[in-house]
Amino acid sequence: MQYKKSDFVFFEFELSQIQDAEQGEVVEISTGFVNVSGRYLSDRCFSLSLKQIRISHLFRRISNEIHQYKTGLNYPDIHRKLVELWVKASSCIDNVPECNKILESLSDFKIKIIEANKSLRDVYIDGVKLYR
Repeated sequence: MQYKKSDFVFFEFELSQIQDAEQGEVVEISTGFVNVSGRYLSDRCFSLSLKQIRISHLFRRISNEIHQYKTGLNYPDIHRKLVELWVKASSCIDNVPECNKILESLSDFKIKIIEANKSLRDVYIDGVKLYR
């Protein structure tokens, strides 16, 4: 897709506006809070559509749920994994069976994080609970 300055797109599941594009490729984008610049941003940009809005909101909600846990999770790598799954889901948005497989992977990823986090919180040493 050819992008141009001022286009609204979803970038890493956030509604964003293109601040600069060169030869149809996004080189700067803004969420209104954060600006990102670079040469390889277009691969994480998707046009606005109702399906894209729904998928992006789902990923945002799950990201927010994961961020509720305050146990030193590796948020940068978790975010990268969420973006990777989001790009895959967004790339096959009209292929319902394939998209559903990716959304199942998303759900499994979230469940594994939550279960691992819960098991950490139930650690006791000499009768003292380590995590609140």
